Amino acid sequence: MADALQTYEQLDTAFRHRNFKPLYFVYGEEAYLTERLQRTLIEHALQPHERDFNFDLVYGAESEVQQVMALCSAFPMMAERRLIVVRDFEKLNGNARFTEYAKQPNPSAIVFLACRSKPNLSQNPYRALKKHAESAEFKALYPRQMPGWIKGQVEKEGRRIKPDAAQMLAELTGTDLRTAALEIEKLLAFAGDRTTLTGDDVLDVGGHSRTHNVFELQKAISGRRYGASVTIMERML
Repeated sequence: MADALQTYEQLDTAFRHRNFKPLYFVYGEEAYLTERLQRTLIEHALQPHERDFNFDLVYGAESEVQQVMALCSAFPMMAERRLIVVRDFEKLNGNARFTEYAKQPNPSAIVFLACRSKPNLSQNPYRALKKHAESAEFKALYPRQMPGWIKGQVEKEGRRIKPDAAQMLAELTGTDLRTAALEIEKLLAFAGDRTTLTGDDVLDVGGHSRTHNVFELQKAISGRRYGASVTIMERML
């Protein structure tokens, strides 16, 4: 294993194809991507009937490192593998013990270590994990990246969204991926069998009038139409 960072898409595809490595290390402030990747891993790594004895979800602040190390070193029971997910790994007291584990992880387990922020990668155990584990950093997106992310999510569902609609949705949700994902779900349900999502769909689903909404207000202000700006704002309020 190399210390090159993986993308969310690379890990998601690998999990869906059941192509697993024994150790994963993900970090970054975009918790939504970590949570979604975790759900995909659980879904594909173990059959439902295998999870009672072979899946453990632990939180760093609530766990003892000896307990977590024991879980990671255990063998599966009536299954091909075990799965251990450690959330808030940076809060696990004594997690430096994973420095040695990273060099020789249990081949019968999948260990998924997740930090809520970017740790100091020059110190162990993070340096060792980045070197030996499959690693990924999930940064918060910039506003300019949101329309493209929205477009990609819609296309994964076999639909398309017009550029102006993606921009409108991005402005409504900001950079919160969880909120954007929920709005996309509502848009897809609202559109029914239609394959293309439009700006009108975004306004309808968001409960905005086609003539009195934040986008028309922006146009009125930039056009120095002060009377129209006040009228739109009053209607919105």
